[in-house]
Amino acid sequence: MKTDTIGAGQAVLLLFLSRCFNFLNYIPAFLGRAEGMSILTGNLVSFLLQGFLLIPAILLYQRFPRQNVLEITCQKSRIFGIFLAVCYAAATLLNLTGSLVGFEYFITNAIFPKSPVIFIVISMAIVCILCARHGIQGIGRASCILAVYFLISTLFINLVSLKSADLLNIRPITEQPVASIARWASDSLAKSNELTLFILLLPQIRSGQKRTAAGFLLLSLGFVESMIFFVLSVLGDYGLIQTFPYYSLASVADISIFQRLDSLHMMLWVIVAFVRITLMAIVCKACLQTALPKKMHGWIFPFILAVSCTAAILIGSRPEIIQNISSTNPALVILLSAGVPLILLLITRKEVSPPHEKTIESVLRPTADPDEPASNRVSG
Repeated sequence: MKTDTIGAGQAVLLLFLSRCFNFLNYIPAFLGRAEGMSILTGNLVSFLLQGFLLIPAILLYQRFPRQNVLEITCQKSRIFGIFLAVCYAAATLLNLTGSLVGFEYFITNAIFPKSPVIFIVISMAIVCILCARHGIQGIGRASCILAVYFLISTLFINLVSLKSADLLNIRPITEQPVASIARWASDSLAKSNELTLFILLLPQIRSGQKRTAAGFLLLSLGFVESMIFFVLSVLGDYGLIQTFPYYSLASVADISIFQRLDSLHMMLWVIVAFVRITLMAIVCKACLQTALPKKMHGWIFPFILAVSCTAAILIGSRPEIIQNISSTNPALVILLSAGVPLILLLITRKEVSPPHEKTIESVLRPTADPDEPASNRVSG
C-alpha cells in the first residue's frame, strides 16, 4: 500500500464534506425567487447528470491506470498539458478563494459581526495550507473522524427540529416548472466542483474508483435533499429569504438541555470549510507542479496562500461576486470534469498506458526522494 494514497471510503468522505460546504453556504437570497419543490427536483436532476459526467473520466482511467488527465495530456503534448494544468489550477484556486470568502462572510455576519476580515481569512488559510503540506493521506484520515461528527450533529439538529415540521410548507411548483427545475439543476451543477477534484484524484484512490463516484454522489444527494426538506418543512418560504437557511433552522430549533443549536452549527461550518480548503490546496499544488519547473515547487503553497488571501480580503463583504460566478456557469464544470476526459478518450482510443509512466503519486507526495528505492516507497 502506497503511503500517499487513500482508500475509497476516505475519498467518499473527503468529497462529501467538501460538497456539504456548498449546502451550508447556500444563499437563496442571492439567487432570486424560488419554490421549494423546484429546488428539490432540480437537485435530483443535477446529481443524475453528475453521474453521467463522471463516466468519461472513469473509462479513461481504466484505459490508463494510475494516471489522471494532466499526465495523459502531457504525454500527447507537453505544451497543451501545461496549459491544461494551469486551467485546472486556476479553477481550483478560484473555488478555494470562494470558500474562504464564504467562510469569512458567515463568521463575520452570523457569529462575530465585529471580527476583522483579515484575521479570519488569513488564520483559516494558514491552518489549511499547513495541513495540506502533509499530503492527501493526512486530510483523508481526518475526514473519517470529521465526517462522523458532522453526520451525527446534523442528524441531531434535524431530529430536534422535526417536531416543528409541516409538510404543507413544501408547496408544489406553480410557475414554469420545466424552466424552474432547469434553473436550479444548473445552479447545483455549477457548484459541483468536486467532480473536477475527483477526476484529478483518481490515481490517489487505491481501489474502487467506481464505488467512490457512486458513494460520493449518493451520499451527497441524500444529505442535500434531506437538509433542504427539513429547511422547507420547518421554515417554509421564510427559509428561502434567509442568508443562511440551515443556520436559521439550527437557531430556531431548541431542546431543554441545549436551548439553541446554532453553536453546534458553527462547528459544522469550521469542519467543512477546513476540509474543502485543504483538499483544494493539495489539488491546486499538484496541478501547478505539472506546469512549473521543479525549482519553483517550493513556492507553490506560499503562492496559493498569498493569492487566495488577497482575493478573499478584497472581495470581503461582497460574496455575491463569487456566488454569481459559481452559480451561473455550469459549462466550466462540464468542460473540466467531462469534456477534457471525453476528448482524451477519443484521441487515445487505440492506445494503452505505457508500462513505466510517471504517476500522480509523485506530484501529491509531500516529500518524495527520486533516489529512494522502490522497495522503500511501497509497503504491504
